[in-house]
Amino acid sequence: MKEKESIIMIAVPDGRRFFTQEYNLPMLTEYARTSGSQISVVEAVPFGMEILDLPILAKKICDLDYGNNTPEVKILQVKIKSSPIASSVHFRDSKTKTSLAVAKISEMFTSGEEVNYDNFTKTSGANLSRSLFSTCLSQVRKTLLQKGINVHRVKNGSYQIQVVD
Repeated sequence: MKEKESIIMIAVPDGRRFFTQEYNLPMLTEYARTSGSQISVVEAVPFGMEILDLPILAKKICDLDYGNNTPEVKILQVKIKSSPIASSVHFRDSKTKTSLAVAKISEMFTSGEEVNYDNFTKTSGANLSRSLFSTCLSQVRKTLLQKGINVHRVKNGSYQIQVVD
């Protein structure tokens, strides 16, 4: 007789819980680490709760009304602990990071520096992705252009205020 497959519970930071088969664990590891979720092997699924396949699980996690009324379950083993660092990252924090990056890029332009990703990370010490840097750079360039200040490309990825003699 085949051994019964273990059931895992994904507890997301907002308190909702979802259940799926343990063989889905490798596909859920990255999600759990980046979202601050905890994944545990549980004894049994509470009455009325469904064991979700991966595609349905993804949709249900995005549905904020699903998984709110889950009764307590007995946890047999914690596979991935919840991460308070990952769960404390909010949109507000990314807005702050973006506004600080925009201010630093503006400062670099006005001081006459050549602005590129490497110079930005060296001078600011900020840990910013290249795509977010690019977005902030575009925002600053647009603002400067509206003020009548031209920014030209020095080389690939490097920009500087154009000085007119």
